[in-house]
Amino acid sequence: MAVTKSSEAFRTISEAARELDVPQHVLRHWEEVFGQIRPMRRAGGRRYYRPVDIDILRGVRVLLYDERYTTKGVQKIFKEHGVKYIAELGRLAASGQSIELRPLLDEDGDDKAPPPPQNPFRKNAPSAPDTDGGTGPETGPAKGSEATPETGAQHTLAPNNHMPEPTPAGGAKTPQAPNQQPPALTPQKRRQLQFLLARLEKAQEALDDASNALDAAELVKEVKK
Repeated sequence: MAVTKSSEAFRTISEAARELDVPQHVLRHWEEVFGQIRPMRRAGGRRYYRPVDIDILRGVRVLLYDERYTTKGVQKIFKEHGVKYIAELGRLAASGQSIELRPLLDEDGDDKAPPPPQNPFRKNAPSAPDTDGGTGPETGPAKGSEATPETGAQHTLAPNNHMPEPTPAGGAKTPQAPNQQPPALTPQKRRQLQFLLARLEKAQEALDDASNALDAAELVKEVKK
């Protein structure tokens, strides 16, 4: 039967990950990018999270997952409002209370993640206005050419009103860079990566349990002495 720890007891990384509902490698990553997260360490580098460490981690989770701040934005909050403010956010979240964030003094567009993209094929989508302020499709001369004053290049106007292709003054077309996109993961590859990640996390938990057993054995030896 599992023993429930008190709120004041220290947590191992596996226990902290379960309590915060985040993978262990995420906790290690937060420790790297946010210098204010400093769990205690014993021999062998084993981490022990104090109650205040759990509060800080939970506050970071609220800012990243719920408030959609970027890593850069959370770093600014640490700098401007301090680690006690982040810990207080974590305590409020743990108790289910509402959270009112303090504004950042130099907040910019990179501090929050962009909203999810909208579906461009949804019904009743408004038409994009043209350059004259209307809502209909753009119209223009069906044929002919127009010179660009800055470069002397000419734009050949296609009869179907597509965007003109710039042509240099000498007549040769400008070569275009190929549109290179990273290959998408197939469902099979994605499942393989998820399976490997799950095995790595289980292996890490086994190492944590073995380290716990070694620590307990050392404590027993110390008591016998």
